[in-house]
Amino acid sequence: MLYDERMELPGLAILDAALTRSLSAGDEPAEIFREALDLSRFGSEQYLHLMREHLRAKYAAKQIGVVVTAMGPSLDFVLNAGAPLFPGAAIVFCGVDRREIEGRTLPVASTGVLLRREFVPTLEAALRLQPGTTRVVVVTGTSEFDLRLLRQAKEEFRPYEARLSFTYLSDLPLRDLLGRVSQLPADAIVLYTTLFRDGAGEVFVPHDVAERLSKAASVPVYGFIDQFLGRGILGGQLYSLETQGQQAADLTRQILKGTSPSSLPWVQGPAGAYRFDWRQLRRWHIAESLLPPGSAVMFRDTSIWERYRVPVVTIAIVLFFQLVLIVSVFFQRNVRRRAETALQEREASLRQRTEQVQDLAGQLIAAQENERARIARELHDDIGQRLAGVSIFISGLKRLPAVEGGMGLRDELAVLQRQTVDLSESIRQISHELHPGLLEHAGIGAAVTNHCAEFAKQYDIDVEIHAESDLGVVDPARALCLYRVTQEALRNIAKHAGARHVRVDLTRSRNDLVLSITDDGRGFDQKAARLHRGLGLRSIDERVRMAHGRLEIESAPGAGTTVRVGLRASGSEPDSPPAVIGRVS
Repeated sequence: MLYDERMELPGLAILDAALTRSLSAGDEPAEIFREALDLSRFGSEQYLHLMREHLRAKYAAKQIGVVVTAMGPSLDFVLNAGAPLFPGAAIVFCGVDRREIEGRTLPVASTGVLLRREFVPTLEAALRLQPGTTRVVVVTGTSEFDLRLLRQAKEEFRPYEARLSFTYLSDLPLRDLLGRVSQLPADAIVLYTTLFRDGAGEVFVPHDVAERLSKAASVPVYGFIDQFLGRGILGGQLYSLETQGQQAADLTRQILKGTSPSSLPWVQGPAGAYRFDWRQLRRWHIAESLLPPGSAVMFRDTSIWERYRVPVVTIAIVLFFQLVLIVSVFFQRNVRRRAETALQEREASLRQRTEQVQDLAGQLIAAQENERARIARELHDDIGQRLAGVSIFISGLKRLPAVEGGMGLRDELAVLQRQTVDLSESIRQISHELHPGLLEHAGIGAAVTNHCAEFAKQYDIDVEIHAESDLGVVDPARALCLYRVTQEALRNIAKHAGARHVRVDLTRSRNDLVLSITDDGRGFDQKAARLHRGLGLRSIDERVRMAHGRLEIESAPGAGTTVRVGLRASGSEPDSPPAVIGRVS
């Protein structure tokens, strides 16, 4: 790749990057060599001769397949070498205008990309933006490339000389040139091509000159190369060297793959595009509405809102949803607090009502027990004594002297005496059921033992009793509770269990009384019992609750039932929680 100037110049750097990138992207990357001729600084015939000989010697052992010449001077350097500079190599040119090619004799093994360099479209755009223009100042340099562009510009501007005054500044030192453009009248414009060397022979980088020229000029500066945009020029129809590099690389790849260069026609590069610097439009107070159709405005300085609109809107949406979420959380929190407060109030009210119901139930049971005790006393002390007196009176009648027919009377009196005794026994049993007097006089152990013995005799069920002889002092209310639990449990066994053997244990552990009643009956499903408890279980449950005791019932179908009650013997309450109905064994 042969460049006419130094490769660090911005334009050639763009062209080289495009060439290298495109050539390296193929299936078989090419081996690339670069040579910069630096013709704007070293253009003597002796230098050109020595450079040709240097390159011949340098690449004598290399078989070069393609030589890419960038810009017209590098193409002329190869064509004017006399003998082939790179024997057998095809030539691919780029950055050269069609008018430059037409005056040259190219070898057969050559093709290339034509640069569509035009100056009139930029002049027309400038006149569109500044219709009051009467003077056009064209700024260029004295290098061979500068003068070549100057000749093309003069030729294109000739039809406009009748209505515009053209001034060509090409042979001035840069300092004088900047002074001239700083004093131009308002009806003038500046058209800048390139300036590699000024009138004093000093070498410059055209891009740097574009910046200095735009800062010094009193009127807008227009250009023709896209690399000058952003360096001070207002804009124009600008051509791109990057596209030239890509198209030249495509031709090179085809040749390296075996395509004959002569079969590849020249490629016409695209026309330049209208591009303008938004900052310069504002500087010179030129409205964007005056721009040619399809123009691109570059370097637009957007407002803070336009620059950060997306993140600002995104953050605002996020904050909004966060705010909604926070408000929702606080609302839900308040609702939950109100619900918890209402629930606590309801629980407190329910507990109060439950306590009231329990107190009422306790009062009812106490009243029931008191009434039972009263009825039992009436039966035992009054009716029982009367029946005993009747029995004694009948017994005395039986001992009277016999009279006629007396044997029949004695028999009748004997029957009446037996019925009176049976009635007295029934009343005694009812009295004991209502309120066992033995419980008050002999204690809970004797009362339970006696009741179990009567139960075994009445229902013909084997009852095994284990009651400790020394149960100590037992609170009357708790003793009555244990006695009633025993009564109810045995009554349930007789009615529902179908048991043949029952074991009753009454023991004391420190301050605790433990009553355990176990049968070998049919048992029951405790889950169903929780939903449909009968009066027996309810009565046991309520009595144990009132006594602040513990109740456990273990049962399963076909496995019998165990009722276990734990109470404090004294008036103090147990440490464990009160009654629990239904623990599956």
